[in-house]
Amino acid sequence: MKKILLCIFLSGTISLSIAQTSFKLIIDAGANESSFHQPSSNMTTATSVQQNSYSNLMGYHFEALAEFNIDQISIQSGLGYSAIGSKGSEYYSETFGSGASSYTTSSSLTSTEKLNYFEIPLNILYNIPVAKTGKVFVGGGPYIAFGSSGTYSNSGASTAPDAITGETSSTPISESQSITFGSTGDVKSTDYGINAIAGFSYKDGLLIKIGYGFGLANIATSGAKTTNNVLRVSLGYSFF
Repeated sequence: MKKILLCIFLSGTISLSIAQTSFKLIIDAGANESSFHQPSSNMTTATSVQQNSYSNLMGYHFEALAEFNIDQISIQSGLGYSAIGSKGSEYYSETFGSGASSYTTSSSLTSTEKLNYFEIPLNILYNIPVAKTGKVFVGGGPYIAFGSSGTYSNSGASTAPDAITGETSSTPISESQSITFGSTGDVKSTDYGINAIAGFSYKDGLLIKIGYGFGLANIATSGAKTTNNVLRVSLGYSFF
């Protein structure tokens, strides 16, 4: 009799769990604002000045996610594509010699580095129902991303005195090249970190969300540690 009751209880529990579990397919896309996080390399000596800074770069993303809902908890995973990167500026000057015979050379550059990644997230969200409208969701989780392509470009000018006349002249600088991924390339091929997400999902399937990706991996193959930071705003739709 106890075994029968136990079987009935387990069957009821499993049936209830299945009844409370739902599946959704989510498609979303939107805009990115990204930048590199890197320690300052500004330096000033008696004869030289070096200044570097990074600023945000606008990009885009889209993703397809499978979502499993159990009560007020949602678990998401899937595949996304994200175009991120950073803008930078660099100034360098150096003085040679001393007194009346001294002269200074300098260079000023602005650069843009664009990186494209395929990303696999694993998000755990907590849902807060809003009567007759939908639900608020908040949460996050880890991600891993794989570099697919990228470009680097810079422009600016360098100045130096003419060897004969001594007059300062300016030489334009312009460069554009593809970025290679890998341990011996320009950027490491794998990135990983933590996503934080919040948003609102309407009952008709429309959803809007904002997220921030905190890169933990050092993507630089040499020099100072460099990580990706990405702010995302998305509009999407959930099916089923």
